[in-house]
Amino acid sequence: GRTSSESISLRAPSSAGTYYYGACVESVSGESNTGNNCSSAVTVTVGAGPVPDLIVEAPTVSNSSPSAGRSITLRAAVRNQGTDRSGSTTLRYYRSTDAAISTGDTEVGTDYVSSLSAGRTSSESISLRAPSSAGTYYYGACVESVSGESNTGNNCSTAVTVTVGAGPVPDLIVEAPTVSNSSPSAGRSFTLRATVRNQGSGQSSSTTLRYYRSSDAAITTGDTEVGTDAVSSLSAGRTGPESIFSTSSESISLRAPSSAGTYYYGACVESVSGESNTGNNCSSAVTVTVGGAVTPPDPPSSAASKLYWSDWGTDKIQRANLDGTNVEDLVSGAGLNGPDGLSLDLAGGKIYWADAGTNKIQRSNLDGTGVQDLVTGLGIPYGLALDLSGGKMYWTTRQSNKIQRSNLDGSGVEDLVTSGLTFPGALALDVSGGRMYWTNAGAGKIQRSNLSGTNVEDLVTSGLSSPTGLVLDVAGGKMYWTDRGTDKIQRSNLSGTRVEDLVTSGLDSPNGLALDVAGGKMYWADAGTNKVQRANLNGSGVEDLLTSSDGLVDPSGVAIGGTSATGTGGGGGTGPAPDLVVSAPTVSNSTPAAGTFFTLRATVRNQGTDRSGSTTLRYYRSTDAAISTADTE
Repeated sequence: GRTSSESISLRAPSSAGTYYYGACVESVSGESNTGNNCSSAVTVTVGAGPVPDLIVEAPTVSNSSPSAGRSITLRAAVRNQGTDRSGSTTLRYYRSTDAAISTGDTEVGTDYVSSLSAGRTSSESISLRAPSSAGTYYYGACVESVSGESNTGNNCSTAVTVTVGAGPVPDLIVEAPTVSNSSPSAGRSFTLRATVRNQGSGQSSSTTLRYYRSSDAAITTGDTEVGTDAVSSLSAGRTGPESIFSTSSESISLRAPSSAGTYYYGACVESVSGESNTGNNCSSAVTVTVGGAVTPPDPPSSAASKLYWSDWGTDKIQRANLDGTNVEDLVSGAGLNGPDGLSLDLAGGKIYWADAGTNKIQRSNLDGTGVQDLVTGLGIPYGLALDLSGGKMYWTTRQSNKIQRSNLDGSGVEDLVTSGLTFPGALALDVSGGRMYWTNAGAGKIQRSNLSGTNVEDLVTSGLSSPTGLVLDVAGGKMYWTDRGTDKIQRSNLSGTRVEDLVTSGLDSPNGLALDVAGGKMYWADAGTNKVQRANLNGSGVEDLLTSSDGLVDPSGVAIGGTSATGTGGGGGTGPAPDLVVSAPTVSNSTPAAGTFFTLRATVRNQGTDRSGSTTLRYYRSTDAAISTADTE
C-alpha cells in the first residue's frame, strides 16, 4: 500500500506543438498483473520559446564625401532584438549602386560577431578605400543568420550614402633637358640631363625615363631611343624647400653621332597609373650641333709611359719613367706649398693638381710650363679628378669638408656634397656609371654618390683608419685604396664588398695611388718612407722605384701618363678612349670526338678609359696558333 514519488527535469522540444508524457514501471518478480504497469498520458502543448533575432542598425562612415582613393571607416552595429542568446556569426560589408543593401551587392569586407545575449549590441567597423572613380556609392552590412533565429528577413542594414570626389592624381612632366656640350665633335662623348617632375596632386609610382634623338625639335616616343633611366616614386609637386621630393634628376652619357649636323635630344617619361594628363610626358628638345670628327692629338712623346707625382716636402711636381729612371722636375718654385691630388689630361697636354698650402687648384703643360691658377680661396683642397668628356674637374676640401666641381678652366664652381664629411681625401670618377667615389678619412669610410652629389652611399665602413689614395678599375669592377692609419693597400668590388688586403707590410703612411691595369701594376707614394713604389695588382712583387736618394720628401699624389694607363680617379689617366681586347678563349671539351659538339668561349674587355660603341665578335678556326681575320670564320 506504500508509494514512491519520483521526478525528472526535461527540456521541452524546440518546436511548438502538442506532446504527451507518462511513465511505465518495470514488472517485478511474482507480480500478479504486468499489464497495468504504464500510466496514462499527460498532454504538453509546447509554445514558441525564447529565440534570437539579429538586425544591423543604420551604418555610419567617417567621411561621407572623400576624395577618390582616400581611406574611410565604415561602422555598423549588430543587435540581438530577440528573446534568447544568439550564436556567433559573421557581419559582411557591402557597396551597392543603390540604397537597398543586400547580399547580392559587392562585398568589401567581413567582421566576426561573437555570441550576443538578448538585447545586446556588438559595434563593428572596417577601414576601406574610396573608389578611384568619382560618383555616388552606398554602403551597408548584412549579418549572417544564426540557429533558431525568429526572423532572417531583417538581417541587412539600411544604406549610408558616400559621395566620392576626384582624388589626388599624379601628373609627370619632363623639364627642359640640358647637355654638357652642345657642340661636340663627331663621335665625342657628352652628357644629356633631364629632370622628371610630378606636378600633380597625388604620388606617382616608379616608372622609366627614355632618352631620344630626333631629327626635329619635337620630341616623341617615335624618335630614336638612345637610353633609359629608372625613376623612383615621386610625391606630389610642392613649392619651397620641399620641392626636391617631387623631382628626379637623371642623366646619361652619350656619344655624338659620327656625322656632322644638327640633332635634337630630349626625353619622355612613361605614364603611371592614374595620371591625370599623359599628353605632356615628353620634354622640349635641346639642340646639339655636331662638328666634324676631331682626332685627339697623340700625347707628347715625352709623356709616354711616364710616372708623375707631387711632393709635399720639396713643393715640386716631378715625373720619371715607369721604372723610376730619368727623374725630371716639372713644376718647382712656382708658388707651390703642399701639392697633392694629381690628374692628367694627356690629350689636352695638361697636368692638374690641388695645392693644399695655397688653397688653389692649378694646372700646367705636361712639361711643367705655363702654370695657371684655376680655382683659388679653397679650404685645403686635397683629392682631384677629371671628367674630360664632360668638361669638369672635381675636388675635395679638407678644411671646409666639401666635394666641389667646376669647369676645366675653373669657372662655374659648384658645391656637391657638403655634409657628413670629415677630412675627405682622394676622389675618383666612374663617368660612364655616373658615380664619384671618395675616401672620408676622418670618418674611416669610403663613400660614393651620383656625379651631382646626390644619393650618398657608405661603401666600406669597417677596418679603415685614415683612407687616403683611391683609384678605380671600372672595367674590372674594382676599387683600390691606401690607408695611412693601418699602413695597408686594399681593394674591393665597386660596391664595397669583398675587401682584400693587398700590401700590408713595409708601408708607412701610403698616400696617392694609380693603376696601370693593362700592365698589371699599381703605383703609390709612401710619405713615411719617402718612396714611390709599385706592385702587381694583387699586391705581390713590391718594388722601390724612387726613394729619398732621388730627392723625395713626403711624396703624395701619383698619376700615370702613357698608352698603357687605364686606371681612373685619384691617379688620373689618358684622354678618354676605348680599347677592346679579347681574352684567352676556352673550350668545354678540348678532346672531342669527331662530329661531336663543344663550346668555344671568349670574353671581350674594354681596357680603355671611355665607353666603346657596340660591335661584333667573330670566331675563327686557324691552321696555326696565330689567330687573324684571314682565318676561317
